Amino acid sequence: MDIRAVLRLIFFIWFISCVNAYSFNVSSNIEGDFVSELKSKVSPKKCEVAVSYIYDADTYNLTLYGNLIRDNLETFLTKNGFDVAPRKDIAILLEDMSAENMDIFDLKAGVLLLGCYYRFFLKNDYKIRLVLKAYYIKDKKIILVKSYKKRLSTQELEMFAKVKGNIKRQKIGAVSNLVTLNKNCFNRGDKAYIRIKTSPGKYIYLFNIAADGSVTRIYPTSFFNKNPISGNFFEFPPRDTRDFSVQMYPLPAQPISYESFVVVWSNGPVNTKNFKVPEGKIISGKEATPSQRLYKLLNKSQLEFQEIPYVIKNTKRCY
Repeated sequence: MDIRAVLRLIFFIWFISCVNAYSFNVSSNIEGDFVSELKSKVSPKKCEVAVSYIYDADTYNLTLYGNLIRDNLETFLTKNGFDVAPRKDIAILLEDMSAENMDIFDLKAGVLLLGCYYRFFLKNDYKIRLVLKAYYIKDKKIILVKSYKKRLSTQELEMFAKVKGNIKRQKIGAVSNLVTLNKNCFNRGDKAYIRIKTSPGKYIYLFNIAADGSVTRIYPTSFFNKNPISGNFFEFPPRDTRDFSVQMYPLPAQPISYESFVVVWSNGPVNTKNFKVPEGKIISGKEATPSQRLYKLLNKSQLEFQEIPYVIKNTKRCY
């Protein structure tokens, strides 16, 4: 296989999933490093650069954190003499798009920057693996791929809870109103309430993804199951019940925990027996189910779902 065939293969893999990159760096100035290397391959005087959406590779969410990376890339491009294309001219890059029907080739820009990130919890710390790519539009090939590992600050961690859209299930800039959480920042011991818009006959499943990546099913349970739903709204837990509540606690020794709820809608029953239910006790770590198994179930079954991120503070207070 020649180098041109390899590059074509890499391009199509991009639209199936964010691939593992060829270089892996730990950098405190990720965006600046990437733009500097791009400058060594492309002259700023010869082409305009467009920066696409930077999204969460697991959930496809567009967050405030992804916007920050995008802003930083555009800033460093300008500082290095590149002209930056207006964002309104950039096509959204959906996972299931193919090279033939994409309209990115209509861009006046010569290079398109793309990116996604993976979240993980390692050694009592929050980190991401950020994958950035530069695509040369005229020649239809990737000219630069780099992967960076970065530790997240508390401020950056809070940005993950600010979801601005989803590249697969929502229009850009429009936040779905199917699910509402009573707040997106919880103090230790606060109670959470989730209100879900649905339709009669639908089955609803509710999961929690803890800060360590472990998953538990919190609805339905052995003592509370309203499936299939009879009305147009469902609230969990019901505010008029005294039997149980959803109380929020961060991981031990962590000043802040990044977590999320995942709401699933289905036209019929879904087999979720492999997911532990925390009835009367806390289940996390090896006792629970890895988040990768949940995403695999959702994508394989083509279920409708929405992830709602939030943070839990252990010391500093939410206001």
